[in-house]
Amino acid sequence: MMSLTPRAGRLVYVTALAVVVGVVAGASGGSVYNVVSEQMRTSGRQPSLLTDPLRVAVSESPGFATVRPPDIAGFDIDVVNFLAAEAGVKPVYVGAAPSERVSMLQSTAVQLASGVVITEGRRQFIDFAGPYIVSPNSLLTRAQEQSISTIDDLSGKRICALDATTATREFEQLRAPVRTAASLAECVAHLREGEVDAVAGDLLALRAIMAEFPEADLQTSAFSFGESRYGIALPPGHAADCERLTDSLQQYIVSAEWEVSFQRHFGPQADLAEFRPDPTRLTPCPSA
Repeated sequence: MMSLTPRAGRLVYVTALAVVVGVVAGASGGSVYNVVSEQMRTSGRQPSLLTDPLRVAVSESPGFATVRPPDIAGFDIDVVNFLAAEAGVKPVYVGAAPSERVSMLQSTAVQLASGVVITEGRRQFIDFAGPYIVSPNSLLTRAQEQSISTIDDLSGKRICALDATTATREFEQLRAPVRTAASLAECVAHLREGEVDAVAGDLLALRAIMAEFPEADLQTSAFSFGESRYGIALPPGHAADCERLTDSLQQYIVSAEWEVSFQRHFGPQADLAEFRPDPTRLTPCPSA
């Protein structure tokens, strides 16, 4: 994983160390993380995470984030830039695979992680501010695919999904084999080669990857299953920081900046109401 750090007016790469403690993002309990997290939550007030520079783990995903110097952009990037400005600090973006972000938080390689899907399992060992965007989970198939019209049709089908995704739990009962990949572009390559039958992910990301491959003749499914609620992840024991980030996200969600960023990165044709979270019903922060 690489961090993008300003130096003398340009971006340079520095190596970021992440210590894996025995679980990956998406694990739901019974791990060393749970013990460590509980100790951190009960050990008293921790120093603020919102210091300068603010190191933030971010994973590349169409529309959400591009981290390829000098191109650092996306909806997640706009969210973090707003939060950093509200806190009076400058963000430093650390590129990471989706499965690496939680371990980076736990090892203090970063202070925050953006674009992490909020689940009850993850809330056992990390805290969240958000969500700042929600998206139904869907499928991407070849346009000529006619055999998948409901989720039950996936029985026996081959699925590709991102590492550490939360969109594939429904497939376990269907016994649909899931092939994981580091990026949606890799999944699309498997789909075009006929190595898988569908790509699973949230609808926004799937629409964005379709736009990147217009020649591929792809389609999204007419049905959805569950939703992805994207938030800012932070290590436990920082209730005041969590509340501060949540307050800033509430302001951002109702602002024109949220709408402008959404339309810039996902297109004006998207239905804002479907993806804009209710700012009065964000994930509660832990008690201080």
